[in-house]
Amino acid sequence: MSSEGCGRKSNLPTRVWDRPLIDDELVTIGRSTSIGAKQREHVIPCVMIVRACHEMLTRDASDEDIAAFISQHLKIVHVTPEEARRLDSVNAVGMRQSMPANWQFGDDPYARLRAAGIEWEPIEAADAENA
Repeated sequence: MSSEGCGRKSNLPTRVWDRPLIDDELVTIGRSTSIGAKQREHVIPCVMIVRACHEMLTRDASDEDIAAFISQHLKIVHVTPEEARRLDSVNAVGMRQSMPANWQFGDDPYARLRAAGIEWEPIEAADAENA
């Protein structure tokens, strides 16, 4: 089953992350320091978070544990279109739906942005609406 959830095509149904269930303003934490950073980019690709939640469900994790996991890992940083292309392109970083090799949950969640050379700064929640 293909889906457009999290703004990208994937093989998992990730629409649960799109509005209105989890609004961008609730998970937007930063903006690239480059001019023109308006494109939302999930720090950890949604498909990876969804897969991990599915695994948690198969292990009978509690709703509270799954909610805490989502809250900890679902974050957005606004980037420029060029930075997004660098993340996605197999000729550059090539991490459209992945993290760096050998990365696992609990490691640096920003490793993917670092690998693409994306510098970013935190923004206040109120500023997320205008990002």
